[in-house]
Amino acid sequence: MEEFLSSGLADDLPAVLKIRALGSERLRREIFQQVDIELKYEGYFRRQEDDVRKFETYEAMSIPERFDFAALRSLSSEGREKMNRSEARVDRAERRGSAE
Repeated sequence: MEEFLSSGLADDLPAVLKIRALGSERLRREIFQQVDIELKYEGYFRRQEDDVRKFETYEAMSIPERFDFAALRSLSSEGREKMNRSEARVDRAERRGSAE
């Protein structure tokens, strides 16, 4: 960032002009450091935002009530068994809640 700023290429950018017009050298330095960090890690930030969006999409999905986990051969036997057990627990809890 320092190289870019000292190259003169950024001299006419409105944001750079506004930052340079600030009275405090310390504040200017902190702003430029923050911009530098955000530029360096922009790809990571974007990837993380994409991951959050994917997670929110998956979280909004629901598994059909009577989904047959035993038919999923891509799951291990243990995984299919656990999923079927957890489904049964949810069913029992829902029935108990509606009976009260």
